[in-house]
Amino acid sequence: MRALLALALLFGLVATAEADISKKVQAAFKGKILITATPLADSMGDDKETIAAYNKAVLKEVKGEPGEEDARSWSFHFTAFLTRPAGKTELSLDFYNANKEYVANKRLTGIDGSMSVLNGEISFDENDNVNPNTTYTIKLAGEVKGREVVFATAILTTK
Repeated sequence: MRALLALALLFGLVATAEADISKKVQAAFKGKILITATPLADSMGDDKETIAAYNKAVLKEVKGEPGEEDARSWSFHFTAFLTRPAGKTELSLDFYNANKEYVANKRLTGIDGSMSVLNGEISFDENDNVNPNTTYTIKLAGEVKGREVVFATAILTTK
């Protein structure tokens, strides 16, 4: 049975999905956020086939659409393979520009802190301080014992 716990967020949905993704697949992507156009299936054959399919599905860039108030908007699905269970019910997807300057974030709440795989869908726009034709490092982070801990990262270009 699929182990998903869907949680409503301010900007979309996040779920935890770990039970049906093999330990070998989880290890292959540990510390990475996979950004995709559609949700990833838990398995796409054996481990080797699943890893190859996940790699093929990953987006390096997302194309924006006209949004509210003439602000360009972007949406994508993500699957984050945490370096370790966060132990937190709140995390943040933080966006950093090429100069390593923090520019924006999206809060994730109601997370099962014991899980090491999270997936969901987010939307953001230029009003969130994210701009077209810019490459961002996205970090899934949270505060642990008073320090920011990064659990997974991705690089994404907005178009």
